[in-house]
Amino acid sequence: MALPFLESIDAAPAKLSSKDPAPKRMLIMMNNMGFCEETFWPKETGRHKDLSAPLKPLLPIKDKISVLGGLSHPGTIGGHITEESFCNGAKHQNSNHFKQTISIDQVAAKHIGTQTRFSSFSLSNFEQSSLSYNQNGIKVPAITNPVDLYKKLFTQGSQKDIHNQMQRLSLRQSVLDTLRQDYKSLTRQVSKLDQHRLDQYFTSIRQVEKDLDHYKDWLHKPKPNIDIEQPETTNDFFAWLGHMARLIRLAYQTDSGRLCTMFFRLYDYKSWHKYAHHGQDPKNIQQLIQLEQGLMKIYKDIVLDFHETQEGNGTMLDNTMILMGSNLGDPNVHSNKNLPLVLSGGSFKHGQYLDFGKRFNQPIASLYLNMMREMNLPIKTFADISKPLEGLS
Repeated sequence: MALPFLESIDAAPAKLSSKDPAPKRMLIMMNNMGFCEETFWPKETGRHKDLSAPLKPLLPIKDKISVLGGLSHPGTIGGHITEESFCNGAKHQNSNHFKQTISIDQVAAKHIGTQTRFSSFSLSNFEQSSLSYNQNGIKVPAITNPVDLYKKLFTQGSQKDIHNQMQRLSLRQSVLDTLRQDYKSLTRQVSKLDQHRLDQYFTSIRQVEKDLDHYKDWLHKPKPNIDIEQPETTNDFFAWLGHMARLIRLAYQTDSGRLCTMFFRLYDYKSWHKYAHHGQDPKNIQQLIQLEQGLMKIYKDIVLDFHETQEGNGTMLDNTMILMGSNLGDPNVHSNKNLPLVLSGGSFKHGQYLDFGKRFNQPIASLYLNMMREMNLPIKTFADISKPLEGLS
């Protein structure tokens, strides 16, 4: 961790019994190519009577989903470049002074992240992309390979591995101790502006120290013992998503973590980008619908997997919110308005299409407030928004 520029100088968690209160969880997935604006939306608001062509695979679970329209991030414009701001609503991507802000999962992690082995998971099918950003606007690196996620969750290292890891953590702590001394020395020499920069830097050091302490606490505790084989590495996106989703369900079921974001980069997958810019060509639109239906089939499988997994007196879906959406409302013209969203799980009233205003959108941050309150987190505002959406509860 380098100094900033200055102008002046695991015991394995047991499965829940029917008497245990189930933890609340969140899974947010984002497709960076959007959905065909002309075909995505249901014809009528209110209770689901039928679903649009891209959403047809969700018919078996239509009573378990809500289609949400009329939502976007105010001030978040720029087409594709808004993709990594889906979970935080950071504004003015085209500005030279643009900076990311903390994402919803990391806000939640500040409150519940220490209760599990892993405070959160950031997953992506593209190494450079992530939906998760910490309180300083720094990207949380994503896991891209299902094999790596499997090992992280369930492979127990040898005693030698644990010893080596503890040594590495101790070395990092020594580096942080040195940086702390540098901080104390520099604060007596710098200007007010640099003092502010150093305070931000020291906040980052404190967070890293907390993370190190958390890792040390879990290092000698055994990981969950599960009876599934390690998944294979795959280049097929839908197979990749299936592997990742099953592993996250297991991570949630063993209470190894409760928060996850998943970034889907689909530019090159089966010419998705070409068909998203369909130019109103019916053939391109039909090809796009088929790709979108493939994605929704996986979403249906994820929802059913959580729904069919018993937890206490209910199911895991009762305690897990699963959001699928995109940063593009109309990929054909790179619009960032009226973003397509499908929500399942939790205690929300599902089985409906809610339109919060296609012309004058409401902030997605309001939905994120609903989700954080569903998790019983004491969050009053997020992305400068303090009012949750009505009609979900």
